Amino acid sequence: MNSACLRHFFEHSADLLATLSSDLKLRQTNAAWQTVLGWDGEQLSGRPLESLLRGADGAALQQALETHEALEVSIAHRGGSYRNFSLSLAKVDGELCCAARASPGEAYLANQILAGSIPHLVWLAARDGVPQYVDQHWRDFTGWEPQQPETKQWLTAVHPDDRAEAGNLWTRATGEGGPFQAQCRLRSKSGDYRWFLASALPLRSPHGDVHHWLGTCTDIHELRQAQDAREAQSRGLATILESITDSFFAVDRGWCFTYLNNQAERMLQVRREDVLGRSIWNVFGSGDGPFKQYFRDAMERSILTEFEEFYEPLQLWIEVRAYPTPDGLAVYFRDTTEKRRLAEQLRESTKLEITGILAGGVAHDFNNLLTGIIGNASLAQSMLRDGEPIDHMLAAIVHSGERAAALTRQLLEYSGRGHFVIGKVDVSALVAQVQPLIQTAAGKIKIRLVLGSHLPLVEADDAQLRQVLFNLIINASEAIGDTPGGVIEIHTFALEVDAAWLRDHVVHGTLNPGRHVCLQVSDSGCGIDPAILGRIFDPFFTTKFTGRGLGLAAAAGIIRSHRGAMLVESTPRQGTTFQIFFAAL
Repeated sequence: MNSACLRHFFEHSADLLATLSSDLKLRQTNAAWQTVLGWDGEQLSGRPLESLLRGADGAALQQALETHEALEVSIAHRGGSYRNFSLSLAKVDGELCCAARASPGEAYLANQILAGSIPHLVWLAARDGVPQYVDQHWRDFTGWEPQQPETKQWLTAVHPDDRAEAGNLWTRATGEGGPFQAQCRLRSKSGDYRWFLASALPLRSPHGDVHHWLGTCTDIHELRQAQDAREAQSRGLATILESITDSFFAVDRGWCFTYLNNQAERMLQVRREDVLGRSIWNVFGSGDGPFKQYFRDAMERSILTEFEEFYEPLQLWIEVRAYPTPDGLAVYFRDTTEKRRLAEQLRESTKLEITGILAGGVAHDFNNLLTGIIGNASLAQSMLRDGEPIDHMLAAIVHSGERAAALTRQLLEYSGRGHFVIGKVDVSALVAQVQPLIQTAAGKIKIRLVLGSHLPLVEADDAQLRQVLFNLIINASEAIGDTPGGVIEIHTFALEVDAAWLRDHVVHGTLNPGRHVCLQVSDSGCGIDPAILGRIFDPFFTTKFTGRGLGLAAAAGIIRSHRGAMLVESTPRQGTTFQIFFAAL
């Protein structure tokens, strides 16, 4: 090859070519030095090659010259950054020469930048993470390029709030040789910040060693703003859902929980971390119960579904509103057990008030009529001579009138308008005093007493309280009937009633939190059918052929007049328990 050809190759090669003096100083350089690195020939002439290199010293250059092995080095750009090359030294026709070819990563980057096909901020770093090159997009956005590659100066372009995390992730990636990714805000030339996704992959030699990092920064500002807006909206919605008094949960179309508020956790007695992502049928049961049917209707038919059902596992009444959503179902629900209890109490008290007024009015008027009937019949008897045939007829009138008067007294007791003499009563002592009488009333049925000692006194009419006890004993005896081995138990004890107890029990009458004395009568009889349990205190309601239906009604009236309450629990074929509560003094 003639000298003209060599000169043409030297001047137009894309590689960095140069001739060197014996002490490895640059003599002649081709145009690529200026095109690629910004150096012209005059600036380089006489400059030691070693002064432009990073990654190789004079000894390494001498060894490369002797072994003809290429060196992986970084050569300084005039602007202060470094680019990576594979450097070879050799003697050609007795003249010392060097050639530097861009490393594969550097060449790829240069080709991409020249082609303009990367719309991102592109950069290159040495294996230790120190930046060596940034593309024009980076310069245009930040106005910065790595003038001092021995520092981590690139972090100064990162928002102060993001700097520590981004720096730690970069240090970890360069230390472990793994990929790098971080979301951070970069400062523009104008001082504004935009969100970028910074990513980098290690470039490795054929031996697997990392020699450079090729990275990009992708503008995700609008995407991040939209994401932040959605997260802010979600946080606001979560704040609302956590502050409402209703319980709430959401499920996806696969029936898995996606959200529960704190009220739902408390009511369902679950922890959200235990149920999120799991099927709601783990909580509400996998059978074909009412909850499953209602929820399926709401989702499959895309209609608002409202219902109130008893939730057996927690023994609660729950009012539910299930709203279909594009993602599944949003469910609001609340515990209505207390509401239903209060409504039942209101219904019962209203019924008692109305029937009490009616019964009291009828009994009062009827009692006035009976007074005239009995009085006149008795007066007529006194005017007869002995042996008059109508004497026994008048006696029958008086007897029937007295029985009718007894009924009116029971009606007056039910209505709370009977005659009461209030005093301080020891309930245990009262039961012990009447034990022989109530045993006579019970006949052959055994009566067992379990009486508390040193109980608080209560305010009550002694006679009326005896009447209540007799009514309950007679009722228990009739429930046992001729069943062999029947037993009636009478207990007296003190009880502290609190809000939780009141929430769990439905009583007849008025019962406030505090200390009470309880008179309890239990029998082993036939029990009461749940269908009629709510009617046993209604006047004239009876299941007995000869009964008048006033015994329990009168007892309930007396208890109400004492500002007490009565609780009934019964199981068919097992027996019934009546508990009467009086406020302790």
